[in-house]
Amino acid sequence: FRSFLSILIISCGIVLCSPNAAPEPYLPLHDYIITGPEIPCSPDPLVRYRFPKNLTDLQIYLLKPTSVSAKNASSFSNLESLLSDNPNVRISGYGSILIEFDTESPAWVEFDSPDLTPTQAQTSVEISI
Repeated sequence: FRSFLSILIISCGIVLCSPNAAPEPYLPLHDYIITGPEIPCSPDPLVRYRFPKNLTDLQIYLLKPTSVSAKNASSFSNLESLLSDNPNVRISGYGSILIEFDTESPAWVEFDSPDLTPTQAQTSVEISI
């Protein structure tokens, strides 16, 4: 299975993933052990992780994309940064971004932009999974 996210950006001059992103509400994965052999065909990236039975707090993990591409690539600068620990993409025109993760995972998608506000009527972001 291959999962991907397609973001259609109809915009001008916005930045994805700003350095001033909101803090996460939960801690990253912790208090786990990894057991057993690797299971390369499993769609679950955490299939080998085991947690204590008394652990009740929610935890988060970040899944980085394996590849990114764009239609109208000239509308995006620093697109490859989406594969790094410091994503920071500037969008200067119309286009779409395809983000591939190469695995299935229950998740939500977030992006942060310091200069995209709901009142910008000419700006539109569409996400399909």
